[in-house]
This record gives sequence, structure tokens and C-alpha cells, in this order.
Amino acid sequence: MKRSILFSFFLLTAFGLLADTDVTNTYIDNPNFEARFAGWDNNGFYYSTNSSFSRKNGMVYMERWVSSGGAIPNVEICQELYLPAGTYKLTAGCQNVQQAGNVEACTGAKLYANQESVTVTNSKDYDIVFTVLQGKTQIGFKVASTNANWASIDNVRLTLLDTNLSAEHAELQKLIEEAESVIGDGEGATELLAAIDGARSLIESGGNEKIDSLAKSLSDATLNYRILNATGGGPRITTNKFVAAGATILLGRMTLNRTTGLLEKGFCWSTNPEPTIFDNRSTRYFTNNGEIYRMEGLQPGTMYYVRPYALTNKYKLVYGDIIKVPTLPRGSVTADYDNHGSTQENYRIASAIEEILWLYNNLSSVTGINLSVHYGSDTPSADCSYGGWMRVGPNEAYQQTGTILHETNHGVGVGTSNIWWDGNYRENGDRGKWLGPRATQMIQFLNKDNNAYMTGDNTHMWPSSSYNGPNFGINGSWEDTYNPENTLLYYGNVLITHAMHQDGLICSSSVGFASPSYTFETEDDTKYYIKTTDEDCGNKTSFLYDSEEDGLMHNLASAATATTDDGFAWNIVYDPQTACYSLRNVGTGRFLSYSSQHFKVVRLNSPSSAERIVILPSRKKYTKGTLNTPSYWITINKVALKATSKTAIGSENFDHSDNNAKQHWLLLTEEQATTIDRYYAQQEMPLLDDILAEVRLSMQTPSLPISEDGNLEEIAAPMTELMQTIEAEKENYGVADIQNAISELRTTFIDYFAEVKPASTSCPIPISWLIENHAFQQNSDGWQGAPESITGGVAQFSESTFNTYQTLPTSLPGGNYMLTLNAFQRTGTPENTYADWVDGKETVKAQLYATGNGQTFAQTIQNIWSEASSEPKGGTCDMVSDLYIPNDLTAASAWFAEGCYQNSLTFELTQPASIKVGIRSTRSGSSWWTCFSGFGLQYYGPYDPNTGIKGIENDYWLMDDDCYDLNGRKLYLQPSGKGIFIHKGKKVLY
Repeated sequence: MKRSILFSFFLLTAFGLLADTDVTNTYIDNPNFEARFAGWDNNGFYYSTNSSFSRKNGMVYMERWVSSGGAIPNVEICQELYLPAGTYKLTAGCQNVQQAGNVEACTGAKLYANQESVTVTNSKDYDIVFTVLQGKTQIGFKVASTNANWASIDNVRLTLLDTNLSAEHAELQKLIEEAESVIGDGEGATELLAAIDGARSLIESGGNEKIDSLAKSLSDATLNYRILNATGGGPRITTNKFVAAGATILLGRMTLNRTTGLLEKGFCWSTNPEPTIFDNRSTRYFTNNGEIYRMEGLQPGTMYYVRPYALTNKYKLVYGDIIKVPTLPRGSVTADYDNHGSTQENYRIASAIEEILWLYNNLSSVTGINLSVHYGSDTPSADCSYGGWMRVGPNEAYQQTGTILHETNHGVGVGTSNIWWDGNYRENGDRGKWLGPRATQMIQFLNKDNNAYMTGDNTHMWPSSSYNGPNFGINGSWEDTYNPENTLLYYGNVLITHAMHQDGLICSSSVGFASPSYTFETEDDTKYYIKTTDEDCGNKTSFLYDSEEDGLMHNLASAATATTDDGFAWNIVYDPQTACYSLRNVGTGRFLSYSSQHFKVVRLNSPSSAERIVILPSRKKYTKGTLNTPSYWITINKVALKATSKTAIGSENFDHSDNNAKQHWLLLTEEQATTIDRYYAQQEMPLLDDILAEVRLSMQTPSLPISEDGNLEEIAAPMTELMQTIEAEKENYGVADIQNAISELRTTFIDYFAEVKPASTSCPIPISWLIENHAFQQNSDGWQGAPESITGGVAQFSESTFNTYQTLPTSLPGGNYMLTLNAFQRTGTPENTYADWVDGKETVKAQLYATGNGQTFAQTIQNIWSEASSEPKGGTCDMVSDLYIPNDLTAASAWFAEGCYQNSLTFELTQPASIKVGIRSTRSGSSWWTCFSGFGLQYYGPYDPNTGIKGIENDYWLMDDDCYDLNGRKLYLQPSGKGIFIHKGKKVLY
């Protein structure tokens, strides 16, 4: 790779530069073409390994040949160099001849360096002396309008000559003259005049100190003057937001609304956030469904800012959007070859390997791979195993760069790594569409097709069939004609393969993990908020948090709370030299770290390897409300950060699967965190409203203070004030605020509840809302032993034992209670169960139960035939002996709605206790079916050892049009068992 100008300048001056210093390998990539076309822009030349060209040096030279008597087309091979100011000599072995009859030298060919050139004719070494002031230099060999049938070049050399003041001053004088021909009284004239004066003064002084910077300043000032005084309008530029990044190469796309009247177009770049064409720029591009612009010669592991530009022929300059993009750390792929073929076979194979090394080490950060290449005389084509052990056979068609790139794919995991087959990264298990986002972005960029993707079988890859361009999998020799037009094919193969490594494909067992990369676009000073995607572990409620007192944790907070407490805020900083991130807490200044089998935070001046985080993109988008964003794995040393609960985090070996949501994290801006909160708040607010309504019913139930001198208004004041506060503030609540409000309502109500009693046992205080999700409207939230299915608040179990329960989050005061539940059990087929029922056999095993004070209270629930009807009530029903019973959840819901299958359990708490409520069945069998809906809980007053709830009786039942159950469902039949009902607006016990 070419080194930077500044580095090379220091290198040369440090050793006391002498005349005729060979700087070939310092500035020219692949000068002898031993790596075929690597580093060169090539239009029409082919590589050759034969010995026909007398100036050949090494294995390979470049040529264009047609049969004797013919004429080769216009061809060119060139390379851009970045040179310190000075005088150089370019040397190359070249020829341009006609082989018909006696070999004759022909015209039409030249070796060139910038504006200097020498005509190439017969085979010999050619020299050009040229002077560079501004760094950027193009060297090359060009043939046009010739009658030659054979042109060749090899052994390109560059020599830095002793200082040549006259030549340097002559170049500077040309720049002065150009500037003087442009300058007028327009904007920028003062700056241009100053640049002219500075250059002229240097010439007059006879020196060359800082001549390169003076030349650049003058050249820039001249161009800037033209731009500042441009006329006419420019095109509108649309920037493709994705930039393909290698180690020394970036590729970008843009779209112009017009292309006429342009002087140049391309991309500019800089390490400064505002790149201009006066920093670095390139107009070179590939063509594939539009233009792919090439930015080359960049430094590995460096953050760059790039943007497209267009300059009209009237010097109107237009820029596109700026993209922040880092180059990768340079790859370190190596190779060895056993040279067991013939000379020409060895040359072909070895030069293809050299080109592959250049491609991988300039376009990827792959490490840990050595291609161990062997000649296989009985190998029909070529093959390679995971890790890089490769054979290449005697067929010349397979001794080419494309084929060996294809085999290198296998060497770095394509079709050979377990990840390729494990079912996580492929749409159809071990084949079909590649699901990783990085490779998908890459193929969509290369093909300019937002619907493109990579696909393949269990061994190979190729682009989706909708595209009719290069097959970047190179799955046959016919897909690689091993000529310069295949440069994009080669680039694309490496870029896509490496993007798969960034998705999770493992390039080698020695590396053992995905390639780190810039997968999350971050600004260093932005505050990010980190949230799990797992709803059970806090997606609705929690953020990653660090505090000086308690350290790293998962903490409950709304977005509004989190964004005002910097303990929840994290700076995510990317290090391009390692392609890893560091996460630093804004509040404490500590880094996320991993050691001793767990994640923690540490205080350091700068992160070490233990804080080097790979942020790996998942294959699932997280969508809530207007938010549509990727989730990520946060990993250190192949271990992933994991949410273990709403208030705790842990670690776990990295899991490639999509299903382990506990390892998937959202990296959110304040706006994104707020969007999630608003989405969930809209979902959760009805729950808070329902609980507030139930709380009001509890508070409005006629009650008395337990203490004779108690004041009911004073006892209720904290509860009343809390409810008023919640009503006033709830519109701004996030989910955590809603859950905190519900928790505070329960806690505060218990304080109130402990000091009051119902005014009458016929009107107990309803407290069902103390049971979380008591009506199963939030599916199984809050319950252990979740039902096998829940529809419309009706739950069921079929042919299984079960225990669905929850422990109330707050302790209840001692007293008398009744637990109610709509429920039935069928203990076999409808016919068998009916027969047992008629015979008086009770086969039901399911129980409604409650535990507290070390006691368990239980009541067998109703048999399905106990509420049989002479008519069906909805849904699917079974009929035996002209009686109907429910046979699906819809039917069960209809029966429950009419007040059927009501069960009640009275129990006493002799002292305050935490209670567990639930329904369970310890037996089951074929065709057994249990349905239940709507737990209820009522309080009858303090515990009285002399009477208790067993002494509570109600001596009447008035069946009329104003009777309802506790869920508001009208009753049409007199209930078969005890329970609490609403009659004429009041609660009564029956």
C-alpha cells in the first residue's frame, strides 16, 4: 500500500535525502504487476506470464495483443500517486510494435507522468523526468490510434532526484501565470493576489522552502476565485447514505438531476467534518447501474468525512450531504504457495494469490487467515477448506483471480463455517436469502437496488436473481474473464464477503467471532439511552443505568426521567483503529467493561481491551409507533450483555439467534426513547384508567374507621390526594410512570384499607384490582403458570394439570375475604361427564385457592354440567339429553356473561399477610377441559375470632331485572352457589 505523503516526507528527510533515491515501493502499488491489476486503473490491458516481452521483470507483465497485421484498440493503464514536492524520474520497460514481417516500432503510445510524457516505440526502458509541487500525480501507459499489434509494459520504477530549483520554479511560474490570467476584481481577489505574491517572492529569492504548500495555496486560490465568481446554476445532488468501506478504499454513489455542462464530478473527503474539493477529491468511478465513485489511497482505521460534488464548466460548485465513515483496520491475510506446477502455471497461480492478498488487505480487516495454496495435478478446478487450505488444478481457466477469490470465500467461512448452516442467517435454514443487514446493504449499494439481497445454497452465494449484473459469488470460471473490467467484480466479492463477517459469519476458528465494524452510526457527544428489546425484562420500563452507589444495573424509569438523569445516558464512541466501540456513562464517567464473568463499569482515563465492545447488528427491526430501528448485540470478548429482569442485567455467551431478545439492545436518542414511551403509554393508559375506576369504587363503598376516634376523611386524604395527582399528571406519563402510579395506588390504598371496615357486611369493599391483571385482559401478565391460551379474558387448559397463580404485590391486613372466579371443568367427553353428573359422581379436580398466614383455603370449582342450558348461548356447544354446554372459548365467554359458573371462596387472615391466589388442577386426562375468567376479591371487615366470615349470612335473594355479577354482567338465573352480586346498585352476599 502507498504510504501517506507526510510520513514519506519525514522518512526521506530524516535520512538525509541524496540524489537518485529509489522510492518505487514507497509510492507505487504493485509496480511490477506481480499482483496483476492490483492498485492500477486499467482500460484494455491484459496480464501475461509468458517470456515473450524482453523487458519483463518477474512473473507478470501487462500487454495488449492482436494477431500480426492487426491494430490494437485504444488502451491505458494508470495509477494515482501522492508525492512530496520534488523532481522525479519515472522509468518503465515498454514497447509498441507491429509484428507483421520484421518487427517495427510504431507511434501512438506514450509513458506519462502528469503532463510530461515520452513516446514509446520499440522494446526498451523509457524515462520521464517530471516535477511535482502539489502531490497528486498520475502515471501511466497509454496507447491511442496506433497501427501496432502489441503493446507491453512492466517494471515501473520511481526515483526521487536531487533538488532541481529551476524545474520547480518553472512549475510554480506556470501556476502564477494561470492565476494572473484569471484574477480580476471579483470576490476572492485579495486572497488570490496574496498567493501570487507569495509564489513570486519564493522564485525571486531563489529558494524552495515550503514550495509545495505555496503551490497548493496558489492552485486552490485560483480555483476558489473561479468558484466564488461562478455564473449560472448547478445540478441538484442526492447522496446515497451508504458508503462501502474498505481499509484504504471507500466507494460512494450519488445521483444528479442533470449531467450536462459539468467540468467534473466526484467525491471529496477529509478527516475534518467539512470536507471540500480543496482537501482530497477523486473523479474515478466504476459503472454498475450508475457510477460508483472510488476514493483510494486512504489511511486504514481512520474516521473520514466524505461527500459528492459537481463543478460546472462555469465553475458553479455544488455539494451533496456529508457522510461520516471510517476506513477499516488493514487486513492481515497472508499466503504461501508450493510452486509444484509448471513455470507458467506457478506464475498464474502465484500472481492471482498476490492480487487476492492486495484485495483482502485493502478492502477488509480480515485477520487470522493464511491461504496455504497447493498445486493439485488431479484437481479438476479448485477447492478450499475452512481456514484456507486450498488446491488449484492444471486447468488455466481456474488459475485466475476470480476462481481463487471464490475459493478464498470458502476459506473464510462461506459454505464452510457452521454459521453458514446454523439456521440463523439464512431464510430457509442452511440456504436461501442471507438475512444479515450488512451484506444486504452492500449488495443493494453495489447494484443500486433496494430490493437486492445475497442468496445461495448450503455452499455458495450469489446475488438475488432480479439483478442482471456481476455475479459477486464468482461461481464458475465463465463468470471471470480475468481482465481489468472485472475489478468491480473482485471488489464486490471481497466487500460482500467481509460484510457477512460483520453480520456474524466467522472468518476463521482462530478469530472465533464476527468482524467488528462501524455498525452503529454514532456521534461522540450524543447521549444515548440503552434499552432491552425483551418486554418481560424491561423493554417497556427500564434502561441501562450506572450510579456511584449501586454500580451498573437495569433501572426502572420513564424516558422523561431517564433523559434528565445522566446516570441513564451513555456516550458511544467508535475507535476506527480497532473497529470497536466504548460505552461511557455520562453521569459517572465510567466505562462499560467485562471481567470475572460479568459486566461492570470501571473508571479509566481511556478504554483498554476489556472495554473494547463489538456492536453487532441483529437481523430484526424493532418497530413501535413511528420508530423503526435495528437492535444490536453488545459484546465484549464474545460474551453478550443480557437483560435478566426489569431491574437486573447479566452476561451470557453470544447467541446468534433472533429469538434471544434478552441479548438484543436498542441504542436510542432522547427522541427515540420518548417515542417508545409514548407508544407503550398509549397501550397501558387504559389499564391505569380502569384501575382508577376500580379504586374509586373501593373508596366509594360505605366504610367506617376501625378506631372509634378515627376520622374517615383524614384516613382517606392521602389516597384522595394521590388519585388527584395521578389524574392531573397522567397525560405525560411513560410506562414506568404508569406502573409506578399503579404500585403507589396499591401501597397507599393498603394503608387506608388497614384503618377502615365496610359499613355493612352486605356491601364488602371490592379490591379485585389488587390482583394484577385479575380479568386476564393483558393476557397472562402478572400470572405464573400461564394458561395455554387466553381469548377475550377467558383462559383455558386442555388435557393437562396446571397451577395458575400470583402473589399479590402488597400484604393485606388481617380480616375476612372472599375470592371469586368464573370457572368450570369438564373431566372427559361431554357424554361421559354427563353420565357421571347424573349419577351424582363429582369428578372435578380443579380448585380455586388462596394461601396466607401459613394456611391454604380451597374450593372445588363447578362441573361443566352444573350450569347446562336448554338452549345454546353462543360459540360452539355440545348437547347431551337436550342440554347444552360450552365447547370453546367463545361459548364459555357467553355462559360467563350470563352469570354462569360463579365460584366463591371465603377465607380469613388472622393477621396481615402476603397472599397467593390461583386456580389449579392436580389431575387431568383425555378430553379434560378447564375454563376460567375474572378473579375477584372482596373485603368484609377485620378478623373477628368469634364470628369471622363464616358467620356472614344474607337472608334474602331478590331475583329481578336489576341484578348483576361483579363484572357488570346481568343475571337471568338464580346462582347455584354463594357469591357477591350487585342488586339495585348495592353489593349483596348470597
